[in-house]
Amino acid sequence: MEAGLESVVAAHTVLSDVDGEAGRLVLRGAALEDLAGVADFETVCARLWSDLGPDLPSDLRAALGAARAKVWAEIAHLDDGLVALSPVEGLRALMARLADDEDMDAALRVTAAPAVFTGALLRRREGLTPLAP
Repeated sequence: MEAGLESVVAAHTVLSDVDGEAGRLVLRGAALEDLAGVADFETVCARLWSDLGPDLPSDLRAALGAARAKVWAEIAHLDDGLVALSPVEGLRALMARLADDEDMDAALRVTAAPAVFTGALLRRREGLTPLAP
C-alpha cells in the first residue's frame, strides 16, 4: 500500500504543467524560466487566458489598470481590524469581499486586487495613507 499522495492526480489543466521532481513549471507551453525576467505581468496573463475568446481585452494593460481603479473602492473597508492582521490575512479578507463572478470583469478585478490591497495594507500598517492606483 502506498503512503501519502504519491501518483494522485488532483486535477487536469491546460494552464500549467508541474514537474516537482525536475523543478520545472510550464505555463501554457512556455517554461517559467523562459518567461521570467522577459515577459511582463500582462503578457503572462494573456498567455494564461488565451482561450477565453472574444472576452479577452485587446489592451490588457489598460483593462487591468481600470480594474485596479475599480478595486480601489474596496480600500474604504480597510479598517484597523484588517490592518492589525498579518498582511496575508488582511489580503485574504479584502479579496473575500470581491464579487465572485465568472465574467472577464471579475477576473480582471481579482487579478488586479492583490497589488492594490497589499500596497494599501502595508502603507496603513506604517501609519501612511494608501496611494490611489
